[in-house]
Amino acid sequence: MNKINQKGMELIQYKVELEKEYPKLIKDSLILSLEQMMENKVLDMNTYMCIKDEAMKIDEFQAYLLTKPAFTKSKEEIFAEYEILRTEVDKKLEEHEINHLKTESELDKEAILLTRRFCLDGEFTMSYFDVKEEDLLNLMKKRGFVEKFAVLRLGAIFNQLKEMLTYPQELFEYQSGLVYFDRDENGYCIDFTFQIKIEEVEKQERLDVICEGIKEVKKEVEDFYQLKMAI
Repeated sequence: MNKINQKGMELIQYKVELEKEYPKLIKDSLILSLEQMMENKVLDMNTYMCIKDEAMKIDEFQAYLLTKPAFTKSKEEIFAEYEILRTEVDKKLEEHEINHLKTESELDKEAILLTRRFCLDGEFTMSYFDVKEEDLLNLMKKRGFVEKFAVLRLGAIFNQLKEMLTYPQELFEYQSGLVYFDRDENGYCIDFTFQIKIEEVEKQERLDVICEGIKEVKKEVEDFYQLKMAI
């Protein structure tokens, strides 16, 4: 994803134009425009010199601009672009009939995350251990029986999965987290998360292949989980 803002892109265009075999009059006009930007404090001296420096290539200049906050997009702007791409992922998941995945834009990882949550809640506890509802409060308390069971059992299941799963690593990655208590689910949960690099999401033609790969791995994970958690 391009992180250079509009102002920075305009400076790149100036450098591109200055590298062309234009008559001196045209080049002088371009330089005059840059000097006016400096007078108006739109452009600093270092950046101006980089634009004029014929030894500095375009890709080097782009890398330089990424170090200058004045010429890069804000986190808010980048997040907004990620969110647009995330909605495209949501649409593709629906097209491929892939359910129970929560999508999230993750700027630090430069990726879209898709999370499948597995939870041991009160209903599971009553059914699995054949206990009554009035016993739940004691069983599900922090550091209680169900938490210890979840940490050991869920941890073991997903550690086994890491050794078993094969998947197209060039399309996405996956990871499982630690067991935690989720208030909304009112139970102990573990997340299995797919990670798609934002560059892959931007290649719209790859999304169908990515979704099919995720669908296959997700089913394998769910089937293995059901098998291991069967009463």
